[in-house]
Amino acid sequence: MRARCGPQRPARASVLDRKPVALLGASTGIGGTAGAQAQLRDALAFPGAQTMPEPELHVSRARDKFDVDGRLTDELTRGAVHLLLEALAEWTDRVRAVAAAA
Repeated sequence: MRARCGPQRPARASVLDRKPVALLGASTGIGGTAGAQAQLRDALAFPGAQTMPEPELHVSRARDKFDVDGRLTDELTRGAVHLLLEALAEWTDRVRAVAAAA
């Protein structure tokens, strides 16, 4: 095994570094995606993503909420997605303000 001496290549910055992120998941069962979203939140921390603390959206029984073409048809879920996107827009403004102040 050879040891490498001398300058190393600089670490590449992640494309996710300081980027705002919202979490949304859908499952066919009633459990939703809470566990997967918790793991994803942890995984996104390493590359520096700024994951919105709340809300998260867990869509259960997704097969009943989308049509055969994949369009969301459930009005309650549509409303929740809309609220999530509004919260993401606000979160994005906050993340940008912090980055600008740094």
